[in-house]
Amino acid sequence: MSVDTRPRIEVPAQPTGQRGIIRAGQLLRAGAPPRPNARAAGQLALRFADGLTARLRRTARWAWAHRVGLLLFALPFALYVAVGALLAFRFESFNGDAQARLANAYYVLFSRDPHMGAIGFVWNPLASISVMPLLLLKGLWPALATRAFAGDIMSAAFMAGSVVVLHGILRDLKVRSVARLILAALFAIQPMILYYGANGMSEAIFLFFLMLTCRWLSRWLAAGELWNLVLAGTALGFAYLARNEAVMPALLAAAVVAPVSALRAAGDMRRRVRSALVNVFVFAAPSFFAFTMWAVISWIIVGHPFEQFSSQYGNSSQLAALGDTVREQTGSLHGTTYVMIQVAALAPILPVTLLVAAYSSVRNRDLRMLAPITVLGGVVFFAAAAYVLGQTAGSFRYYIAIVPMSFILAGCGLQRGPRSGTRWRWVRGFGATLLAAALALSAIPTSIVAMSDHRVGREEYAHLGYIFHRNHPANKLYAEEFRLRASRTITDYLDAKKLRPGSVLMDTFSPCVPFIDVGSRNPRQFVITNDRDFRPILADPVTFRAGYLLVPPSDGVGNLDEINRTYPTLYANGAGIAEMEHEFDGSAGCPAFRLYRIRAAAAAGAVRPLG
Repeated sequence: MSVDTRPRIEVPAQPTGQRGIIRAGQLLRAGAPPRPNARAAGQLALRFADGLTARLRRTARWAWAHRVGLLLFALPFALYVAVGALLAFRFESFNGDAQARLANAYYVLFSRDPHMGAIGFVWNPLASISVMPLLLLKGLWPALATRAFAGDIMSAAFMAGSVVVLHGILRDLKVRSVARLILAALFAIQPMILYYGANGMSEAIFLFFLMLTCRWLSRWLAAGELWNLVLAGTALGFAYLARNEAVMPALLAAAVVAPVSALRAAGDMRRRVRSALVNVFVFAAPSFFAFTMWAVISWIIVGHPFEQFSSQYGNSSQLAALGDTVREQTGSLHGTTYVMIQVAALAPILPVTLLVAAYSSVRNRDLRMLAPITVLGGVVFFAAAAYVLGQTAGSFRYYIAIVPMSFILAGCGLQRGPRSGTRWRWVRGFGATLLAAALALSAIPTSIVAMSDHRVGREEYAHLGYIFHRNHPANKLYAEEFRLRASRTITDYLDAKKLRPGSVLMDTFSPCVPFIDVGSRNPRQFVITNDRDFRPILADPVTFRAGYLLVPPSDGVGNLDEINRTYPTLYANGAGIAEMEHEFDGSAGCPAFRLYRIRAAAAAGAVRPLG
């Protein structure tokens, strides 16, 4: 009979709480399993429930404390999303630039050659990056991509955020609650704000970061805290990643930061200059970093630091290709007169607003009105100068920054400073609120008139004309509203062929091509300009087993199409390398694309269906 000589371990009654857990671990290491302790488990569950309840209470208290801000975000967001849904699903109204920016994000995630460089370098990347999380959900809801609705949600979120930021700026200025709510509501429904908060363009994200810059810069102008200057510079850096126009606000705002810092600093002139240089560096460093890094990355990947200016797809090339089209659309309006009309339409009594804001600022010895003038006014100045110098087409939307600038200046006129007396304060407050509301309301009818004028609001007239003038005779400006249907015709034709990956070459710059690619069930069949191997395949499509070339007419902006530039006579006669398989109707909003089949590729079997 064997005898167990192993020492016995006496297991005492197991204590509860943290000491019980420690003791249980010691027993496990000693080789004895712990006995279950229902009481300790119950206490642990109670502590978890107490922590969850406390967290919910803190969340509820935070939500109640910020209820105004949450409502100011939620209500405009719902409004903008609803308008965006009407544009996308009911009226099929799409802006080509919005679709192109969403398509750049799509190429990064779902193209035949997915990589971050596919985002493109002609336009700044932030608008495309911001829609990527939503595009990841396209498997659950394809309309996020095919109807570009992810872009509409993005613009709605950032424009609703701009409403919240405006309310915060007015609160910092100590504008009375009723007045600031009225101004925030009128800003939210201003026609240009409403439209560009719903159509997926980059204006919403650009305005959001510009207004954040205004808020933090105005706080620094009021209190001089360095942290506010850091936040202002960071927001302006993000604004540059949305649009190039942020360069001018960076320069103008830095020109304000320098003297204000020097005047506030104590000590001799050397110390004042040092303080000014340090503050300018702190403010300008994020914008300089964004500017430099984006240029360096572009230079490394595509060989040019500033694709918007040097690329064949940039503004200068497009204006050259369009010729006198822009001047024909604007009629007798051009130059500084044209700029003044557009600015007056968005802020018809801006001089009065400036005078009221200046009087209030001088009376209260407040410098905060310099923030909207330099940041938002800098964008307007950049747009005006670029148009007068012939660098842009002078679209009405380029001056949209003047809308929040006029509202913030109205808030500066309503601010309550230390010199604001208590006598008749309610009468003065009521009168000032009525004046501010009148200033804000005056811009609504003038903006609507400008957006309805094909000479002033050319893009807005083109995209909204079909909605409000559905029985209008056929017009080239209205044709853009039919692009989705025309693009689907091309997409369905190509999808039906069930081609192998890399079978069809096309340039994503050409009108309707983003719709064709994003709407396809087989996006890998396309070789696009965003792919890293596009140029080698275009140079020798037979070797790379590419069987088709999809090209637009070679006139106008079609001259910028890379395939037309490589094979100048392809559209007319196949350039001796291909024969036309199909010509698509060019009267329904898209160019009259021609699909050419490469002869040698057909002989090599590169055009056979997949499977």
